Amino acid sequence: MRTLSLRKLATELMEGLRHLHSLGLVHCDIKPQNVLLSSKYACMLSDLGLCKVLRDNQTSFSKHTDNVGTSGWMAPEVLSKGDVAACVKYTKAVDIFSAGCVLHYLLSRGQHPFGKEWFEREQNVRSNTSTINTGDPLADDMVAKMIQLESGARPSANAVLNHPFFWPDAKRLAFFMEVSDRIEKQDPTTPLLRRLEFEKAAVLGTTDWRTKLDPLLQTDLRKYRTYKVDTVTDLLRAIRNKKHHYRELPENLKQCLGAVPEGYLSYFTRRFPSLLMHTHAALVHCGCHREPAFNDYYSD
Repeated sequence: MRTLSLRKLATELMEGLRHLHSLGLVHCDIKPQNVLLSSKYACMLSDLGLCKVLRDNQTSFSKHTDNVGTSGWMAPEVLSKGDVAACVKYTKAVDIFSAGCVLHYLLSRGQHPFGKEWFEREQNVRSNTSTINTGDPLADDMVAKMIQLESGARPSANAVLNHPFFWPDAKRLAFFMEVSDRIEKQDPTTPLLRRLEFEKAAVLGTTDWRTKLDPLLQTDLRKYRTYKVDTVTDLLRAIRNKKHHYRELPENLKQCLGAVPEGYLSYFTRRFPSLLMHTHAALVHCGCHREPAFNDYYSD
């Protein structure tokens, strides 16, 4: 079998779910046992025995109060409460919730966001008590959105696949470049720049982001301009400027930074793992994500 990255497995899982939903099908029983690995594909969704068909323009399906799915992996709206009406409406969001739990299980190598045992999980799902820790801030944010208590707040399968977690390295680096171009020479009091600096300590992890860089890069940065080393804004500018002038950099510095895009991007994201998600969220907060330049990064 091919050696596959966790991100590749997660991608194929969500692409399979997106395809099912595009056909008007709701799986209703997504769990690790129903995600099969194969030599031809990274993974496949199996066991469609509980699958529901949404006909014509239906957005929901009705089910009597017996549970739809497997204990420990069901969405909160699916869990029977005993005193509910005889018939309940469900949507594709039940799959998104279950898939979020499975993705966390996959990416954390065996940890369920709602606990170890099935009975513990059901109680925590009902009370919206989760522990999300995949080791990747991007994955954590994605899972958190997928397992929200309110079904209407969960993203579609297509929106999940457009989350920064799934972006290839070239797209992640291009996003940094686009944002940096957007904020160039803007007044620090504008809403976007203020938001970028909101809780910056958690992003930078230091009062001088240069201290996290190699001496070679620190020296090179000082040659050409002065940076505000305690701001997220100027860290983004530094990433953009060195990328723009990458070909002109000394060979030893190129080796230090790594090849573009993978190595170069990794150089900065290893040191500032929250930077991408922080920047992505800042644009949403200020409404800048609706600008044409960012269509490819925020489309549903």
